[in-house]
Amino acid sequence: MLAQVGLLGLSQAGVTVAAFGSQVLLARTLTREDFGSFTAVLAVVSLTAPLAVFGVSELWLQVFGQEGARAYRWVGPSLRLAGAACAALLLGVLAWSAAELPDVTAAAVRALLATVVVAQAALALAGSVRQLRGDYRGLSALQLAPHLGRVLVTVA
Repeated sequence: MLAQVGLLGLSQAGVTVAAFGSQVLLARTLTREDFGSFTAVLAVVSLTAPLAVFGVSELWLQVFGQEGARAYRWVGPSLRLAGAACAALLLGVLAWSAAELPDVTAAAVRALLATVVVAQAALALAGSVRQLRGDYRGLSALQLAPHLGRVLVTVA
């Protein structure tokens, strides 16, 4: 148990280092205007992405903790709810992107970062499944993966 908690702590430290490193690298390679635009879009997308899950991951933890295997009845409807919320947010971000068509670069960045909504929703749901299974090693890898991906994309 102590090893699993330590692994979660290590992954959180890795997340912090990866996020900081990618921001520093971007700040040093992009112009101020481009960095500001990218950071603003990433912040808006990252802050709205939890709406895509619509509390489903927390619901799963609660109902499976209370009902055990009977809670599987919640999985289908909750996935449909999360899918609908995710689609609505994705369409919203893409509409926001289309509003910037005179600035093709800003529109493209917003459209590409719309995938963050889907990725964060999927990671939140997968994280709940990992917690329910007691797979904290997998959970720590899930928490670290998007930030390492951001570093790799930034380096590329």
